[in-house]
Amino acid sequence: MAVVVVAAETHRIWALRIDRMAVLQQKAERMADVQAVAMSRLLFDYDREGVAILVKAMGGDPDIVWATVMGEDGKIFGQLRDAQMPAAMQVDRMVFFRQGREDIPVGTVRIGFSAEAADRDVRHSVQLSLYGTVAMVLALSIAIVWSVRRVTTPLREVTHTLLQLAQGSQDVQFSGVDRPDDIGDIARAAEVFRRHAREAGQLGEERAAAQALRESEEWLRVVVDNMPVPVVMIRRSDSRVLFANRQARAMCGQDFDGFFVGEFYADPQDRMRLLAELSQKGFVAHFEALLRRVDGTTLWGMISVVPTTFRGEPVLMAGIADISDRRRMEEELRQANRKLAALAVTDGLTGVANRRRFDEVVVSEWARARRERHPLSILMIDVDFFKKYNDELGHLAGDDCLVRVAQAMQNKARRPADTVARYGGEEFVIVAANLDGQQAYTLGEELCRAVAALALPHPATPFGVVTVSVGVASLVPVAALSADDLLRHADEALYCAKSNGRNRVETAPA
Repeated sequence: MAVVVVAAETHRIWALRIDRMAVLQQKAERMADVQAVAMSRLLFDYDREGVAILVKAMGGDPDIVWATVMGEDGKIFGQLRDAQMPAAMQVDRMVFFRQGREDIPVGTVRIGFSAEAADRDVRHSVQLSLYGTVAMVLALSIAIVWSVRRVTTPLREVTHTLLQLAQGSQDVQFSGVDRPDDIGDIARAAEVFRRHAREAGQLGEERAAAQALRESEEWLRVVVDNMPVPVVMIRRSDSRVLFANRQARAMCGQDFDGFFVGEFYADPQDRMRLLAELSQKGFVAHFEALLRRVDGTTLWGMISVVPTTFRGEPVLMAGIADISDRRRMEEELRQANRKLAALAVTDGLTGVANRRRFDEVVVSEWARARRERHPLSILMIDVDFFKKYNDELGHLAGDDCLVRVAQAMQNKARRPADTVARYGGEEFVIVAANLDGQQAYTLGEELCRAVAALALPHPATPFGVVTVSVGVASLVPVAALSADDLLRHADEALYCAKSNGRNRVETAPA
């Protein structure tokens, strides 16, 4: 039995280790993708200061051991700690910069990750397993001792009875007690004496048994009270606490005895689910619930329950482990994963959707529009003379310009069915579901006016301020076409808008 338990625990811990390493691998892949997107522009511009800031920011992640950013020529552009430091896994990402429709390789991001978080979870699981094993051993010891006493006490009583019988007292049956003569009187007197002796012996045995029971209960109380895990005894008839050991009192409150366990659950439904599981299985193991202490504060507990009897009364023995730290770490991990997922589909400069997110949206919206037979529109937007803007005012001003333009587009395309994305460089794209060609054209005009209204000075344009050109394409999807066809039409319309003088909207021919 012990070998089976140890083997099962070893397999579970091994599986936990594999699971945690898989989670770390997923995190490493997402982190490498995010850093590659974030550093593409910086490597393209040879912005060492910007790269240094991002590399330093990675130092705040406890799972990152080292990080190296190299240019296209293989020379180190930025570094966080020595890459020779040992790491559990290493992830490399080529970094490309999107210029127009061309992906230009600009460098490599290499990150080494530590397995400390995964090992910490495994160590915590091993610790919990150790506690559970100790509790099981103590419970088995108590059960064995209790069983021995239940067996030896009757044997001791039988031995005592046989000894009394061998001495001719108590259980000896006297003959002649019904005789009316002196012999009968003697026999009757002897019988009375035998009954009195037996009653006296029974009284002594009862007193000895009561003393043994008190000693046994006291011994059991001392053992349970000094266990390293919280243990609670609950009376089943009224669900009140009969006994709580020192660890349970420290965890739940000193005034725990007599406490109604229904008030111990932050959610009453958790108690109903625990009782249902107890009724179905006959025991409860590793049941997790949010619990409320006597003072009103809460903690996450993992509860195991077995039914038994105490002084002839049905009771429940419950062991409770405080897993608040584990639950908090799990929630922090979920939040971190959500943030990483958001970063993976968001343009790091403008805050709108990135190219990856656009590719996902246009495919899903095309399928939905075809299924529901409603129009789908795409607006391709290009910032006019943006290269000259960068050359005249610098890249910082250019980045600020792109951010302002993206905000203006988001303010106009505000429907839940609208997705604004950065297509690459100074190009943006809007996917507008259930919007026909005329409505999309009107939206394009609003975008032109909104960007011009920003009044961002542009010394190298005939308009004097930053403007955009918009190409619009709209159709109802059919089997003979694809989303690429719609995107190509929008791109052709954008080319017409730029060829016809810019700062205007052009529609793809039907």
